[in-house]
Amino acid sequence: MSEVVDTPVELLNQAAGYGVLVGVGAVFAIGMIITTLLLKKYLHENARTTETFSVANRSVGTFLSASAVYSSWSWATEFVMLNSQVYNYGIQAAYYFGAGLAVQIAVMSMVGIHAKKKIPTAHTSLEVVEARYGRTAHLLYLVLALICNITSSSAMVLTVASLISIIAGNLHIVASTMLIPFGVLLYTVVGGLKATFLTDFVHTTILLIILCYLNTAVLTSDQVGGLSGLWDKLVAVSQTKYIEGNYEGSIITGKSQGAVIFGLVLTAGNFGLSVMDSAFWQKTFSASPRATVPAYLLTAFFIFSNVWPIGTIAGGALHFLESDPSFPTYPRKMTSYEVASGYVLPYVLKATLGNGAVGALLLVIYLAVTSTLSAQMVSVSSILSFDIYKKYVNPAAKNKSMIRVAHVGCVFFGFGIAGFCIMLHYVGVNMTWYTYFYPIIICPGVIPILFTITWARQTFWAAVLSPLIGLFAAIAVWLSTADRYYGEINIDTLGGQLPALWGSLTALLLPGVASIVISFIKPEKFDWSELQKLDLLIKDDDDTSSSIEPANEEIAEKQEDVDVKVETEQSSQDAGEKEVQLDRNKPQQLSPKELDFWIKVATGSAISILLITWVVWPMSLYRDWIFSASYFKGYVTVSLIWLYATLIVIGLVPFYTGRHSVAKVFRGLYNDYIKKRKLSSTTTPITQHSYIQEYLSDSSKEEITKHLKNLEPFPTHSSILNPQHFYQNAVLLDYLKKQPHLVSLQQLAGFGNALTKQKVIDSANFVRTELPIRLALRIRELQSLPFGVVNNYHIAQVYQSYYFTFNYLRKVPKIRMLDDNQRLCLKIASLLDGGVRNLSHLIMGALEVSISDALGKDELDALMRNLLMSRMARRMMLQQHVSISNKKSAPHFIGEMLQECRPAEMLRSSMSDGDLETMFRFMAPHLKYMFHEILRNSVEATIKTHSTRTSKLLPPVKVTIVDLEKHVLFRISDQGGGIRHDKLKSIWSFGKLPDLARKSLANFHRIPGLELYSNLKVTPAGSSIVTPQAQQVMQHTSLSESAGKKTSLDHLMARPLNYHLGMGLPMCSVYADYWNGSLTMNSLDGYGSDTSLTLRKLDNHSNIIRLDRA
Repeated sequence: MSEVVDTPVELLNQAAGYGVLVGVGAVFAIGMIITTLLLKKYLHENARTTETFSVANRSVGTFLSASAVYSSWSWATEFVMLNSQVYNYGIQAAYYFGAGLAVQIAVMSMVGIHAKKKIPTAHTSLEVVEARYGRTAHLLYLVLALICNITSSSAMVLTVASLISIIAGNLHIVASTMLIPFGVLLYTVVGGLKATFLTDFVHTTILLIILCYLNTAVLTSDQVGGLSGLWDKLVAVSQTKYIEGNYEGSIITGKSQGAVIFGLVLTAGNFGLSVMDSAFWQKTFSASPRATVPAYLLTAFFIFSNVWPIGTIAGGALHFLESDPSFPTYPRKMTSYEVASGYVLPYVLKATLGNGAVGALLLVIYLAVTSTLSAQMVSVSSILSFDIYKKYVNPAAKNKSMIRVAHVGCVFFGFGIAGFCIMLHYVGVNMTWYTYFYPIIICPGVIPILFTITWARQTFWAAVLSPLIGLFAAIAVWLSTADRYYGEINIDTLGGQLPALWGSLTALLLPGVASIVISFIKPEKFDWSELQKLDLLIKDDDDTSSSIEPANEEIAEKQEDVDVKVETEQSSQDAGEKEVQLDRNKPQQLSPKELDFWIKVATGSAISILLITWVVWPMSLYRDWIFSASYFKGYVTVSLIWLYATLIVIGLVPFYTGRHSVAKVFRGLYNDYIKKRKLSSTTTPITQHSYIQEYLSDSSKEEITKHLKNLEPFPTHSSILNPQHFYQNAVLLDYLKKQPHLVSLQQLAGFGNALTKQKVIDSANFVRTELPIRLALRIRELQSLPFGVVNNYHIAQVYQSYYFTFNYLRKVPKIRMLDDNQRLCLKIASLLDGGVRNLSHLIMGALEVSISDALGKDELDALMRNLLMSRMARRMMLQQHVSISNKKSAPHFIGEMLQECRPAEMLRSSMSDGDLETMFRFMAPHLKYMFHEILRNSVEATIKTHSTRTSKLLPPVKVTIVDLEKHVLFRISDQGGGIRHDKLKSIWSFGKLPDLARKSLANFHRIPGLELYSNLKVTPAGSSIVTPQAQQVMQHTSLSESAGKKTSLDHLMARPLNYHLGMGLPMCSVYADYWNGSLTMNSLDGYGSDTSLTLRKLDNHSNIIRLDRA
C-alpha cells in the first residue's frame, strides 16, 4: 500500500469533528424523531407498522422519491474520490464519474416498474427471488445481497471516518468510525424508511446548497480567478505536468485512457451497488406507481451535478494549487496515500476558501454518509426480518415481532459495520483500493436478478449457477491479471486499474451470458401471474391501534373514481337471481396498460442514457484534441447551471409538493400549542349546560343569563374552524369536483346475495372512495353557513366529526384482502359509534340557532333536512357493508337495521282496528321512532285536554293500519283538542321562537345517556366539564354515563312525556320523506287531530334513486 505521510496536515481542530459527529448527529436524530411523532399525530402515519417502517406504505410521491434516490446515490466517496481521480487522470475523469452514476438509476426505474406490475406487495428483492425460484436461490441471493450491503456501507464509513479524522485535527479513527452510525441509528429505528426519506430530503437540500456555494466560491476565488483564470492556469500547468494515457499528457482533454478505465470499473461497481442493494429496491417499492419511473429518471438526469462541476473546478484547480503557498502541504507535494485516501478536496478548499469551507465539506460528507447509511440499515433490517426471521424462524410473525427484529437488525448492522471498518483501516485498506475491489464480489448477481424480474425464460438453474460462475471466474481473472501485468500478487498489485477492470467486467457480464446459455439448455417460461397472486403484506397485530394507515398527500388527493353498475348474473347457488356488482379497478393502482407504458418509458430511457453517456458524448471527445477556451468555459458553465437546476428540482420542489402536509402539521402545532394557550389565558370559561339554571350556583347566574339572552358566538370551538381550512383546502376542493354515485335500495339489498370474497372487497373499496365524496359535500354546505352558525358549539362538533371522518376515509389505502377489510370494518364500527352524538348535536344546534336568530326558518329547515337525509344514507351504506362483511346473508338485509317490521306489535297497546298481521320490510328504528314521536304528541295532548275529567277513562288514541300493495298507511287519531290552523305549519319546522327553544334546550339536557360532552376535549372557550357547576349537572343528568349500544333515537324515545323538545315531528317528517313517504296532519281545533303516515314498502322501491341522498 502507499506510504502514510509522516507529517499529517491539520485542517480543523478535533472540536469541529466532535461537533459534527455528535452535535449535528444529535440534532438530526432529535429532529427526525420529532418529525416522526408529528407525522403520526397530524398526518396519521404510524412507523410502528411494518409496512410503514419498511416501504413507507408504498405511497411516496415523485419528487420526494427523487430526492431520496438522489441522496442514496450521493455517496460521500463521490466528492472525495472524484477529485483524486481528476488529479490522476485529468478533468475528463469527472465526466466518467457522472456517467458511471446515471445509467444504473435508469435501470432501477425499469426494475421498479416491472416489480410494481409483477409483484406489487414485495418489500425486498429477495422476496421476488424466493417467490420465483424457491429457498435455495433465496439463500444464495440473500448472501449476495448482504455482501453488497456490507461492502457498500463499509466503503462509505471507511472513507468518511478517515477523512473526518484528517480534517478534524487527526481525530482518533476509532472515535470517528464508531460515532458515524450512532446518530443514524436513533432516527432510523424510530422512523423507519419514511424517516429515511425525510432525512434524505433534508440532507440533499443542505448538500446541494453547500455544493452550489463551494463550486461558485472556489471558481471565483483569488487563487482560481474565474473561468478565464481556471482555463489559463490549467493550460500553464499542462506544460509542466504530464498525465500518462492522456492525449499529449494534457489535463484538459477528452482522450484519457485512465479516465475511461476508471469509469468502466466504477460503472460496473455501481451496477452492483444499485441492483444488488435491497435499499434501492425498497425505494422503488415505496414510491407510488406513478412516481417510480419519473423519480428515478429525474435522479438519473440530475446526478451529474454532484460530480461534474466540483470535479472540473476543484479537481482541476488542484493541479496548479499544489504549488501555491496557500496549499496545506506546501512546499511538499501530496503523497500517493493522501491522494488515494481522498484528501484532495479538503486541501483545495482550505487553500481557496479557508476553514469555513472545510467545515462545510465536513458537514457535506457527514450528511452524505448518514443518509446512505440509514437506507442501508433499513435495507439490512428488512432482509433480517422478512427474508430470515419470517422466512425461516417464525413464519407466522406479525407486526410487533417484525418491527422488533427490524430494530435489532438496525443496531446490529450499524455497529457491526463500524467494527468492520476499524479492522479494514488497521490492515491498511484505503478508499481507492476498496473501490477497485468490491465490484468483483458484488456484481455477479446483477444480471441474473434483473432477469428474475424482467425475463420469463430464466430457469432456476440459470439463476443459481450463473452468479457462482461469475464470482469464481471474476476472482480468477482478477488474480491472474494482477500477476500478468505486475509480475506478483499482493495488496498493491491487486489494487491496480487493469486487474480491477477485467475482474469487474467478468463479474458483471459473464453471469448474463451464462444465464442465457443455461436457460436454453432446458427452456421454461414462467407465468408472471403466479407472483401477482402473492400477498406479502404484513398484517397488523390484533391490538394495533391504527388498523389502516393512510397514504401520503399525493395518494389522498388522487383517489380513483368509483363506477357503480348493475349486472345480471347466474349463480350456482341461486340461478337467475339478480346481483349488483360494484365495479372496482383491479388491485393495482395503475392499469396493466399504464404499467406497460411506464415499462416502455423506463426501458427506452435506460438505453438512451447508456448510449448518450457512454457513446455519443464521450466518444465524440475521445480524439486527439485539447479543449479550446470557449468549449472549456461553456463546459464549466453548463455544469454549474446543471447544479443549480438540481437544487431547484431535487432540493426545493419536494417541499412545494408537500406544502399541504407541512402546512397541516404547522397548523396543528399552532392550534394545539400556541393559539390554545393564548385563548385559555384570555377567555373566561362558560358552561355549555347554561340552560339548566336551577342546577347552577348563583355565582354564574349573571353570566348565564347574559349568554341566554344574546347567545353570542363563543371563540372557535374547533381547531379546524379557521379561514385557511375553509377557503384554501385544496384536498376538499378536489373531492368537490367528483360526483357521488347514487345507489338504490334494490342495489344495496341485492348486493348481499351470494356473497364472494371479491364482492366484499368491492364493497369495501366502494365505501372508502364514496363516503369522502359525500362528506365533502356536507362539509362544504356547513362552510357556506355564516360563521356564527357553524361556530355554534354543537354545529362545530358535527362539522369536526364530518371533517375527521372525511380525512380518515380518504386516506384508507385500497382494500386488497379480507384482513384489510376486517380492519376497515372495525374502524367503521368505531366511526358509527362516535357519530351517534351528531344527531343530538344537530338538534341542539338548531335550537341554539333559533335562539340567536342566526338563520331563517326556511334556511334552517333546508339545512337540517339535507344533513339528516345525507346522514341516513351514509350510515345505511356503512352498516350494509359491515353486515355483509360479517356474512349476514338474510334476503335484502340492509345493515343491522332492516328487519321484518310488525307494526302491530309496536302499536298493539293503542290500536283499535286494522290489519294486525301486516308485515313489511323497513328500517325498524326509524319506524319505531316515528311511532313514538307521533303517539307521544297524541297521548300528551289527550291527557292535557282531558285532565279535568272526572272519569278515569280517557278517550283512546286510535291507530289504523292499511296494508296496500306498495304502501302501508298508518292513521293515528286522537281527541287531544287539535291545533289551530295558523300553527299547523310551524310544527314541521326546526326553527322555533327563542322562548320555546330555550325551554326545549333545558329539557334536552335532562335526557340521560346522550354523552354530548364525554368525547370532547376542553375547548379554548371553556367546556362545562371543567367547572364544578358543570360536574353537578353531569351527575344530575347522567350525561357522563355510558350509553352502551343505545343510539340517540333510543334515548330520545325513552324521555318522559313532559320533556318537550319541539323537534319530534320535524324529524319524523324528514324520515318519512327520506323513505319516499309522507307525514301529514288534519286537525279540528277544539276536538282532535288525525296524523297520516304513509310509507312505501322497501320491497317495492325497485331502483328508485331518490332514497339515496348524497
